Amino acid sequence: MPLDREDGRDHKIRSFSDLKESVNSYVRNLNTHRAYVEFRKLRAQQRQSNAPINSASLAATLTRYSEKGAEYVKLLRQIIAGNKLRTLDDARLGDTIVALRPDA
Repeated sequence: MPLDREDGRDHKIRSFSDLKESVNSYVRNLNTHRAYVEFRKLRAQQRQSNAPINSASLAATLTRYSEKGAEYVKLLRQIIAGNKLRTLDDARLGDTIVALRPDA
């Protein structure tokens, strides 16, 4: 439970043993929780149009992920831009391991 949680609130903070476990949980949450239906709809539309996935536009649908709302979306977009993660928008899962060079 967060140390500074407001009275009457019931959210909790989950900890993970490693980064992979954390990412798997985040992905599972986005793919199953009712709060992210719009995220899944937009992602499906982007895939059906054969356009590259647009992480910045998908981020806009995540206002319910955090009580920070639009500030959370702004932070996500800053992380995406600051780390040049848009280059991964067309990435696909597979068996090949690719070395990423963010400075390239």
